[in-house]
Amino acid sequence: SKNVDRLIRNDPARMLEVAWGGDTKGKYKAEVLLHAYDRKNLVRDIGQLTSNLRSEMLSFHTQVDAARGEAEIRMLVQVTDFDHLNDLLNRLVALPNVTSAVRTG
Repeated sequence: SKNVDRLIRNDPARMLEVAWGGDTKGKYKAEVLLHAYDRKNLVRDIGQLTSNLRSEMLSFHTQVDAARGEAEIRMLVQVTDFDHLNDLLNRLVALPNVTSAVRTG
């Protein structure tokens, strides 16, 4: 348009190069909180599932209340987008003994 042409001539520093479309997959960090009843191989199953979904686990912290048999797990994962995170959360909560899986940050 004429306005854009004039802007380019008069004030080229205001122009930004942009690209639309293309590869929109990125790498995003998400904090995840899991609650589960403690069981043998729980940590292994969580790690295996995370790996199978091609998510990167950046940190992992487990705290177990032995008297109650409950585990609280905090994970920092790297995912490609919201759908990837949503799929991970849905599959985590479907693991045996996992009662909740939510994003906290």
